[in-house]
Amino acid sequence: MKRKQIKKRIQKKNYPELFKTSVKKTEFWTGIIAVIIFTGIVNLIIYRQLAKKTITSPVIINKATPVPTLKTTVSGNAMESIVNNPMEAKVEKDGDSYWTISQRTCGTGRYFESIAALNGYRPLYLNDTVKVRCSE
Repeated sequence: MKRKQIKKRIQKKNYPELFKTSVKKTEFWTGIIAVIIFTGIVNLIIYRQLAKKTITSPVIINKATPVPTLKTTVSGNAMESIVNNPMEAKVEKDGDSYWTISQRTCGTGRYFESIAALNGYRPLYLNDTVKVRCSE
């Protein structure tokens, strides 16, 4: 068909009237209801999948965090040396944070803030050496 013939056909159709007649047909409403039910089922599936995922916090909530204890006997001067002179730890993998370094070296993440302060809150990069003191 030529373009002019197609344009004339489109212009001849009365779309508001066509809509009014199609609304009266059961096929129209069946299609609308099917689309609504389908969207509802898809949303239900998506929300159920999201509900299965659990979000875990790096902090243990409402539970006492176990603190490792030193079971060896250390003289007073040696203990002061351990507390006052920080250890050194390496950033072992990409994405390490002061929290993970605190967990790895001190056994708990509770000292991450003091470790960050000891290192001047600088960003951590792979193979960096970090000063660690397991005290607040």
